[in-house]
Amino acid sequence: MAASPPASSEANNADYTRVPASNVALTESDLPWAELAAIPETYATA
Repeated sequence: MAASPPASSEANNADYTRVPASNVALTESDLPWAELAAIPETYATA
């Protein structure tokens, strides 16, 4: 299982999540977390 990075102390989000490792893809990016978080939504609605 993989854990997400801790959420900002100002956000009302979970600090961690559990998912099967087969559902996780390692990616290197210089994008900020807010933009990275939008990628699945953009992909799913395209």
